[in-house]
Amino acid sequence: QLNNFSTTTLKSLTASQVSNFGTTQTRSLNTSAVAALTGTQLQGLTTMQIAALQTSQLNVLAPTQISALSTSQLTGLKTTQIAGLSASGVAALIPSQIAALGSTQMQAFAAWTQLSETTFVLPPTPQGLAAGADYRVRIVTPGMELPFAGHPTLGTADAWLRQGGQPR
Repeated sequence: QLNNFSTTTLKSLTASQVSNFGTTQTRSLNTSAVAALTGTQLQGLTTMQIAALQTSQLNVLAPTQISALSTSQLTGLKTTQIAGLSASGVAALIPSQIAALGSTQMQAFAAWTQLSETTFVLPPTPQGLAAGADYRVRIVTPGMELPFAGHPTLGTADAWLRQGGQPR
């Protein structure tokens, strides 16, 4: 039974060995075992295994673990699972991973934060890129998506620059 594995034993497994866990086995991992998985091991999980994880298991993932997930793994997450990710975990997602999230998943996360607006930074559209855009922003409230809002747009630009964003 996987929940009896020590974190040392889990860390010694290869990504290939981890990918052989069944969905029931993956779901049975205790939160400390999930927290011990490396980014490489998480990359070895199938979309079905990721979808089998419980919200409490996802909530313990560190930002480095979350940023290791592929876009196909992220699209396999249920809306309730996305809402269960920690704020630092969602902040660790890179734009191509965020782009894989659907509107419903973004809405669930926005509702979970209980903030008036939540922004998601995505790669620019081809038209935006041609016009010189460095990124694109989606602004989501607990009730709807906004086409534009000044304060969230300015706050996102500031956060993007502080996180190392480099304007062209």
